[in-house]
Amino acid sequence: MTNTDMSNILKRLDKASNKLSSLASECTEENKHNNIPDAYFDSLLSTLMSIMRDKDLDGKIRGYAALIILMSQTGLRIRQMLSLKVNALSKTHISDFDNASHFLEFTIIKKDLYEQGFTVVNQLGYEAYKILEDVFEKSREKLKTDYLFCPSSSKTMPMKPEVFSKNMLRMITEFGYDIGAVNVEDDYPELKTISIGELKEKYSFSKKLYDGYSDDDDIISYPTSHQFRVHLCTYLYHKGVPLAFIQKYMNHLTEEMTDYYVRNKDSSEQDSKFADTILRVIVEEGTKPLGSGSDALMFKINEFIKNGKFKVVEDIDKVISILKGKVPIRQKTGGMCIKSVENRDCRVDDQSDKIYCAYGICPNHFHLYIMADITYNDCKTLIKIIEYNQTEGYLRQANKELGKLQSAIKNALKPEIEQLEDEINKKGVDWIKENHKNLIPIIERLDEIKKEMDEWMNIEPLTLKNN
Repeated sequence: MTNTDMSNILKRLDKASNKLSSLASECTEENKHNNIPDAYFDSLLSTLMSIMRDKDLDGKIRGYAALIILMSQTGLRIRQMLSLKVNALSKTHISDFDNASHFLEFTIIKKDLYEQGFTVVNQLGYEAYKILEDVFEKSREKLKTDYLFCPSSSKTMPMKPEVFSKNMLRMITEFGYDIGAVNVEDDYPELKTISIGELKEKYSFSKKLYDGYSDDDDIISYPTSHQFRVHLCTYLYHKGVPLAFIQKYMNHLTEEMTDYYVRNKDSSEQDSKFADTILRVIVEEGTKPLGSGSDALMFKINEFIKNGKFKVVEDIDKVISILKGKVPIRQKTGGMCIKSVENRDCRVDDQSDKIYCAYGICPNHFHLYIMADITYNDCKTLIKIIEYNQTEGYLRQANKELGKLQSAIKNALKPEIEQLEDEINKKGVDWIKENHKNLIPIIERLDEIKKEMDEWMNIEPLTLKNN
């Protein structure tokens, strides 16, 4: 690689850095925009990836899914996304590295002035870009345009942001149950909402879109395009993301982001609500958590109630309020961390998500049947990763993810499903649905999910060839 090549790479990286700085400044100034909750984002991204990769679906639908994914991976504004051209992606090989670095060129619009910007594109963003090139190839020829996103039905080129936002809402509605976007407004207050009745009044979508929905009862929760920028900012700041598909590809963060995230990532209120929910299930419902230290934890909680001479039904709010101080609870990957000693620092806290909690060997790690929907979605995501790696011929990686999947089923999903069935037998299915609405999709597909678990557990390691 020549000095000129290196100089060009550095110039592009500098422009990417300037773009990220601008993104950070916007996040600081516009902190009124909420982040997309991780659980919702994970499920949305997983569903969009399936749509984008399904060659049996209409190209227009695949294109919308791909553009939303590209937006989630780059943090570009919706107007910038819609203005992308087919020649916007460039590739650079750095000496001694086989993998290529991809840069996406976009237009920065400031009043009547236009200038070019660059940003780095990760593997998933690159895949989405190439699919957009492919699915709209004929439309591009017909309309005689070089815009990347160009549905033939669009009346203007580039498409107007409000038109795209309307169609993004239509897609989220069409795949609402797959995404987990239906009647979850209490779980995700950060998102915008609209009832099916309001949708019908506001937009002239096809009647088929509303099959399976109720005008009065069903509500769709959805993010704005700007919330994808906030979500990317958040993950960049923490230098990591929950999905294996998304890489840590931008590390040069500015200090201005700190103030924004101190305010917006303050999770004390969220942790408090999470602790309330967990303690009510343990204390009020009398459900024993799953985990190696559950007997010791239940003994200490029951001793506290006994020694304090509390009546659980009458004093439940007081009991929970005191227990939250004595038994710290924090949401963790694959469940929760519950420390049985007040104010004790976890000796493995920094790495517990990656090692101890992830493998269920930490004595403070617990989970409950009310988390079955999250665990199931995690397993579905792993299946998609396995299928993708298998299709691309990455069998070693596919087998690695298969091991994770079968471990997750054995140690998390199966025990949670079994506990859910026990609670249904004790309290009745209607009570569970009323008190834990997030489990309704799981309950309604319980037999099917159990069959899926058996099938997943019986998958044999793939034969490694040329990998």
